[in-house]
Amino acid sequence: MQLCTACYLCQCLLGLCLLVGLGRCCDFSLDTCGGQAPGDVLIGVMNPYHAKVEALHRRTKPERFNCTEPPVKVIIGPRYSEESIPVARLLGLYMVPQISSTSSASILSDKTRFPSFLRPIPSDEHQTQALAKLMSRLGWDWIGVVSGDDDYGKAALQGFLLDAEHAGVCVAFQEVVPHYLDHSNGSHRDPRGG
Repeated sequence: MQLCTACYLCQCLLGLCLLVGLGRCCDFSLDTCGGQAPGDVLIGVMNPYHAKVEALHRRTKPERFNCTEPPVKVIIGPRYSEESIPVARLLGLYMVPQISSTSSASILSDKTRFPSFLRPIPSDEHQTQALAKLMSRLGWDWIGVVSGDDDYGKAALQGFLLDAEHAGVCVAFQEVVPHYLDHSNGSHRDPRGG
């Protein structure tokens, strides 16, 4: 009973539905969990618990909760690799599957570090290889590369430079664009050299 109460408090106060992976969790009855109705008191973020305001006044003892298996079967997202990496580390501890349709960092392919991470797209390693092969096939042997200065851009740049060298593509120049660019920290390049 105390485990259920502690689990419920963690879910409501922290708003982390992920904590259900710690073991058992609380499955609240339909009259106290689900959609909202007028007069309800809403507590929590990802797992809302609410009750009628008038019912709170009549309550004399805590309600009984039914402890069952965790209701979370899979987590969808996050969108970016930089966000998926820490989430995948946490979810991997409890073997909760995570599916991200846009996180392509090569590090996420390491099943010893991210055992429950899945994605329906190739990793950056395969993307940079394919891009270098495509350029070679089209006869583009003298190119310029522009990348971002975040972890994603740095890793993709390093992978692409190696793949381009193996494919016989010469990189004439490379530019790194700040991840957060505004007018005050951006530079304007004059293509005429002036």
